[in-house]
Amino acid sequence: MYNITFQQIETFLTVARYLNLSRAAKAMFVSQPAMSKTLRRFEDGLGLELFSRSNQGVTLTRAGESLHASLVPLYDSVNRAIETARALTETAVSTLRVVAPSSYDAAGDFAPLKRHLAAYASRYADVTITESLCDFRALRDALRFGEADVVFAQSFAIAGLHGISYKEIAEFELCVAMSASHPLAAYDELQIAELSRETFYIVPTTGEPRDKTALLARCAALGFTPRRVEFVPNFQTLLHTIASSGMSLCGRFASGSEPLIKYYPTHSPESSGLELPRVVAAWQTDSVSTEARRFIDMLSGETHTVTEE
Repeated sequence: MYNITFQQIETFLTVARYLNLSRAAKAMFVSQPAMSKTLRRFEDGLGLELFSRSNQGVTLTRAGESLHASLVPLYDSVNRAIETARALTETAVSTLRVVAPSSYDAAGDFAPLKRHLAAYASRYADVTITESLCDFRALRDALRFGEADVVFAQSFAIAGLHGISYKEIAEFELCVAMSASHPLAAYDELQIAELSRETFYIVPTTGEPRDKTALLARCAALGFTPRRVEFVPNFQTLLHTIASSGMSLCGRFASGSEPLIKYYPTHSPESSGLELPRVVAAWQTDSVSTEARRFIDMLSGETHTVTEE
């Protein structure tokens, strides 16, 4: 582990925000020399030069820019987790915190989980249920950092996470989706051979190359390789892009854009070795609240646990 502190991270993010040591120190209510000392200890602890310093001020180095982009969401998640923990100690209200992807209300595959949640609400009327929708990255952070008691997601959205358990609830219908005005949408059957000419768009789960690798593997199992794969930032952008001119390998979504999108259901052949995506309910293995345990016990199926290898 690196020899750094949370205060040093906060100092780094503040200086990166203002790019002015005097203003940053004022924002943190500390003296500029004290802040500079903290910042230098942070850089020394990491073994990185995060800022270029000159008479004109400071600017982020390439390493600093990369670290800043990664630390901002993590820092926000830690702060939210702390505030959540404080809130739990300040109130005796029983709460079940559910986090789901932003496509939760548009994808019919989540209907079984919604029914389970309704049954839970009826059985445990004294429990306050909160439902938060977010993109895949925030959803993964919520699961990793304890900001959710239970996460509803597609199985690929939690891939690579350790220390979690989950139950498979239903299959996730995977479709090739395209604009209803696309020439290929005129056919009743999916024209597999023509898809190699197209660009496919996906919402990243981790932002890593393996997202594209996983998509390419599934496309290959269906018999084609896209001309290119591009990321879009969120579900709403994906729907807009598909309805306009793009394509995707995704779920079937009931939304205002539905008449503008044509869906072709797909099933990877068993010989491909690829598992079909599933809708799952997931939670931290070693941190399960009483409210979450009651909900989990209502779900049928085997519990799968992912431990770090």
